Order: sequence, then C-alpha cells, then structure tokens
Amino acid sequence: MIATRLNAVFGPWSDIWLRGGWRVQTHCVTGQARAFDPQGACIAAGEKEICLAAAARLAPSTPARANSHAPRRKKFFGSFFQKRTFFP
Repeated sequence: MIATRLNAVFGPWSDIWLRGGWRVQTHCVTGQARAFDPQGACIAAGEKEICLAAAARLAPSTPARANSHAPRRKKFFGSFFQKRTFFP
C-alpha cells in the first residue's frame, strides 16, 4: 500500500511539455517518452523528439479558454471610484 502511494507521488514519469490538456512525459531512467491527448490516451511512444513532434502537430496552437463566451466581470474599483458615485 505504501509503495503504491510513493510510486504515484514519486513516479518515474515526468511531464516535459504541456499544452491545452496534451502532455509529453519522459521516463527518468530509460529516457523513453510518451505523448497523451486530453482524454489520457497515449498517441505516441518512443523517442522524445518523435513524441514532441506528434503532440505539437496535434495539439491546438492556442488553448481555448474554458469560458471564452462568458462576459468579463467589471473591476471592483471601477464602479465605486467615479465622481457620480459619491457626488450627485
């Protein structure tokens, strides 16, 4: 049980590239790499350069904001520090 937890925290794979949910990981001992899509499916495995090229080709160049259609909130100080707010 403890070994499983430690392996999850200190696993041999580390992220070297992230974009819009896409990730490329490399193994600290063997140097092998693997690329994952946002759903967690492995799309490439092998050399680091091949995985980076595959992920860069398939991942969107600019990640879309989650709430890009939502209106932006007004700044707090912008509505209170106006002359008409304090003086009639």
